[in-house]
Amino acid sequence: MIGLAIQEKPPAEKMKEFRLKHKLTYTLLYDEGDKVINKFGFTGIPALVLIDKSGKYAANPEDVNALVPLVAKATK
Repeated sequence: MIGLAIQEKPPAEKMKEFRLKHKLTYTLLYDEGDKVINKFGFTGIPALVLIDKSGKYAANPEDVNALVPLVAKATK
């Protein structure tokens, strides 16, 4: 799982602080130049998108509760 920081342009240290503060166990990606946003067609934030192991779009759930079973299924 990767968390994508797209709402603002924080320096790497701020992202590290955020990750530690919220005890995140997954990677955070800073999308400089909006390459990932553009690749997957995000139109607004926040957005939840599940990308499969091969890097392909798998789902765009409405909320975290809908995301959990999709992640479980994708990681089997």
